[in-house]
Amino acid sequence: MAYDGSLKFDTKIDSSGFQKGISSIGDIAQKGMQATGAILKGSMTAIGGLGLLKWVLISKVECLKWLLLLVRCQTKICQR
Repeated sequence: MAYDGSLKFDTKIDSSGFQKGISSIGDIAQKGMQATGAILKGSMTAIGGLGLLKWVLISKVECLKWLLLLVRCQTKICQR
């Protein structure tokens, strides 16, 4: 058999595009985490506001109960 020559392949890998892509993914993930943090902070503020609203409404109901009791006593419906 005769020797026809050899084939040489350049196997060096250019990873600059890969590194740029990974960096972009990291930036996107960081921005996503910041947005998620802002959403959670807003949600917690809203939940805290609802808790305060609950206590305000409960106190209003209690005031109305006492007012009703007072009116009933004034009209002599209240039994002692």
